[in-house]
Amino acid sequence: MRGFRLVKARHALEAFTGTGARHYGGRWNRPGTPMVYAAESLALAALETVVHFSGEERGIGFLTYELEVPDECVRTLQPRELPRDWRSSVTPTSTQEVGSLWQRGGTSVALRVPSVLVPGESCVLLNPEHPDTRRVTLFYPTPFTFDDRLWK
Repeated sequence: MRGFRLVKARHALEAFTGTGARHYGGRWNRPGTPMVYAAESLALAALETVVHFSGEERGIGFLTYELEVPDECVRTLQPRELPRDWRSSVTPTSTQEVGSLWQRGGTSVALRVPSVLVPGESCVLLNPEHPDTRRVTLFYPTPFTFDDRLWK
């Protein structure tokens, strides 16, 4: 499975440690649980990044990481496993519980989850503490610039 992750260039060295998610939590993890968020397409990775912009990101350098995860290392969250409120605009504790339990359980290095922003698209969660992280291939990061029209 191919994935993409966008990060601020100043955070390049910790892009796959799960540090940011561990500190702040996210849709699929509680604070204290390390997790790396990616998407199955570069476009979705960009959208999933932009949705969190506050306006202060203008002019900040970003990097794109492309990654490859062996299919046998990916678990897909099934629709019946999704909490009822998983698409809530405010991050529900129910999804944080699902992701945090998966991360602690260590059943796979990657979990494919549906995107809240784009129906039919998927995000990819990586467990940076899983032994199979060595099987995840990271390609050399490339600079990424958001179009200035996003700042209007």
